[in-house]
Amino acid sequence: MILWKEDRYNDKTLYFQSGRILCLADRCSGPVNLLSEGGKSVDIRNSYSVQKNLFQEHRENGGRLHLGLKIPNVKDYFRLVNFSIGDM
Repeated sequence: MILWKEDRYNDKTLYFQSGRILCLADRCSGPVNLLSEGGKSVDIRNSYSVQKNLFQEHRENGGRLHLGLKIPNVKDYFRLVNFSIGDM
């Protein structure tokens, strides 16, 4: 399940219980930027070393992971939102 909210910078915060969203991010046509606490961002699409670390953190947190994502492409954003609706 994914729950999202907009913050004041128009970034999306996603909470999910399934690592499948990372696989879905690989199919996006534009960047899916993971935002760090320091303000840096990294595109997680096809970035397998970053995804491996996120999968490991996901497992260590009991199947949950807090992500701050910035998804500029509207179609990609809705692809991830539709996944969350179907996963509920």
